[in-house]
Amino acid sequence: MNSSFKKTSSFPLNLLLILAFASGLVSCSQQSAATSSAQSEQLPIITQTAESKPTEQVEDFEIAYGITVRAKALCTDGINTMLYLETNLDSSLWQLNEKDFYPLGKTYFETSILFLENGEMFSMYSNGKRDDPTFNSENNVVSTIQTFVFPKTPSENSTFTIKAKVSLHDLPATYTPPVKMDFLEPGIIEIPMEYLAPATIEECP
Repeated sequence: MNSSFKKTSSFPLNLLLILAFASGLVSCSQQSAATSSAQSEQLPIITQTAESKPTEQVEDFEIAYGITVRAKALCTDGINTMLYLETNLDSSLWQLNEKDFYPLGKTYFETSILFLENGEMFSMYSNGKRDDPTFNSENNVVSTIQTFVFPKTPSENSTFTIKAKVSLHDLPATYTPPVKMDFLEPGIIEIPMEYLAPATIEECP
């Protein structure tokens, strides 16, 4: 009789042990999942940043974009400083022809600059004018001259740097630029460049 009691009572006991063990496994699994989730939330997010490429040299710029910028003259009258900047555009590279420019067309291009004296901004203010582009049919080069007038006289023995940005405006509606050139916004292309000006200070005529 005692033996029979032990046999019948051992079954529920074993069942309780199995249930307790299974409950422990579920608890450990939940803790492990929670720990894993917390660890994944704390892991650093790895991002990749594109490296900025150095500014193209003037020679590469001229080859790649067919644009040359040249300081024709730099002079002073003792009060103001005048910079005459000539910008040339290879129209065949840009897939433009004579009728796309003034006076027949509407396209014009201008060069905005940051004019530095000994590495520092020469003047925050300037005015001047931009001549209409002229087309040379012999070499398909379009040229324009811009005059920048600064209300400041440079120091003696200064060196100058021009950081230029060439923009094309009022391009033909059907114009498609070469593949390697991108529109900054509809109808305008901007190409940055850094140009060391070889001009020396002279007296203005």
